[in-house]
Amino acid sequence: MLAGIYYWLPLVSGRKRLFRLGELAFALIFVGFHGTFLAMHWVGLLGQRRRIDSYDAETGWGVINFISSVSSFVMAIGFAMVLVDIIIHGFVAVRGPRNPWRAGTLEWAGMSPPASYNFASLPNVRGRSPLSETPDLANRLAKGEGYLGAPDVARRETLMVDAASGRPEMLVIYPGNTRLPMLMAAVTGGFFLSILLKLFWLTPLALAGVAALALLWVWQLGARADQGPQKVGRGTGLPLASEGDRSPGWWGSTFLLVANGTFFGSLLFGYAFLWTVAPGWPPAQWLVPSWIELGFGIGTALVAALAQHLSARRNRAGTAPMVALAPAFLATVATAAVFGALLLRLPPPDGHAYAATLLILGAYGVAHALLVGLMQGFLILQVRRGFTSPQRRAVFAIVALWSDYLAAITVLILLAAHLPGMIA
Repeated sequence: MLAGIYYWLPLVSGRKRLFRLGELAFALIFVGFHGTFLAMHWVGLLGQRRRIDSYDAETGWGVINFISSVSSFVMAIGFAMVLVDIIIHGFVAVRGPRNPWRAGTLEWAGMSPPASYNFASLPNVRGRSPLSETPDLANRLAKGEGYLGAPDVARRETLMVDAASGRPEMLVIYPGNTRLPMLMAAVTGGFFLSILLKLFWLTPLALAGVAALALLWVWQLGARADQGPQKVGRGTGLPLASEGDRSPGWWGSTFLLVANGTFFGSLLFGYAFLWTVAPGWPPAQWLVPSWIELGFGIGTALVAALAQHLSARRNRAGTAPMVALAPAFLATVATAAVFGALLLRLPPPDGHAYAATLLILGAYGVAHALLVGLMQGFLILQVRRGFTSPQRRAVFAIVALWSDYLAAITVLILLAAHLPGMIA
């Protein structure tokens, strides 16, 4: 962290340092750190416990603790010198070179200190050290010779590139100025405060507010006409991210669902682990198994996922996606109803860990079914209002991803809920 501060401080400030306090600070922190903590490890091996304020002189720990204490002051002086060096650097206005370290990475190809837009145009990256390979890259970018150097319209743009090669793939349009993020933050804070202060009547209202603001925000980003390939410079035309299958929203949902799946896996593991450690197992009362509920729930979730993919395929082909999208929505609503029925039939959750864990799993399923249903309802509204087309299809792929996840967790939750009672 200290090395990073000294490395990027000239880039952040655009100034050069006057004194070589950094070298002296490094020496003091190096000596002080090792003198402090190696001494602590040493005396710990001799038997001293952590966090004690007194010990007998016969232990022989006094000299070692004295060395550790003195070294901690040396280390503190070193950190103080770093702070002093940063303050001097910030107040002494001596202009420094753009790239004092002669680095080859892109951050040194911009203005120093960086402008609010970072780069006047985006570079075409072909290697690991683009600035070393093209020494005049900074001037070229400032002249607008890179991508997005001369935008045709006043909007906030960036490129979506291939992670492995850096090859531009899509043009991403960022939202303009809006108060919605501030409102979203306030309402989201109200949700957490309602739980913290036990104002549970406020929790569903806050959740509804978050959903409404999110839908409003996404609605404003939609377009009613196909834009086609956009000129991004260097003789290149790229489609908008909203007119493809792998948009930033799709990638964001993918990574979010990976993390979400990890959380769900921990719930299943906890459910299985309690079978081995919970007292009084097996429980006195199982959930009454139902082949109808099990089959119907799994069936509706699978139908919802398949119908969602079919709607995306029909939209791409230019035929009416509502033929499949409406059944997908109804099947998702039916899946939520199955989870609701499961929760109503559970044994009292305060009576045994078995019922408590099933309550959490069922609530997890209901929440995701409602979320996917909300997404599908939003997509239906977009289709009816003309916000989709064979080109403007990014939302279909995102909703299909969440529908697939709902189908997977529905199968696992319902099997975990019904199979133990059937076996017993």
